[in-house]
Amino acid sequence: MFKNGSMWKPPPQHSKTDMKIMKIAAEPTDTHKRGQLTNSQRDKLEDMLRGLTVERQDIGNCMHWCLQHADAATEIVDCISESLSILQTPPTVKAARLCVDTTA
Repeated sequence: MFKNGSMWKPPPQHSKTDMKIMKIAAEPTDTHKRGQLTNSQRDKLEDMLRGLTVERQDIGNCMHWCLQHADAATEIVDCISESLSILQTPPTVKAARLCVDTTA
């Protein structure tokens, strides 16, 4: 480009084999879809909801987990809503779950 300057060299061309390897490496191996919780994440949420108390720290921890997984907000709200419909759940636990649900 410039007199006595460095020469530009194009990047090396990839062979068809290299391209196939890159394509295979780029394919997702996980069947998890964005916007959905994995089974282990759903189990974790259900466990948190079962053990939830009206303590500020418990509610805050649950809220924090929900915010970290906000891409699955619809599924999280569905799970919380289902947990509120259980008749045997004590009112204090339902109140704590409502605190999490109203902020999600």
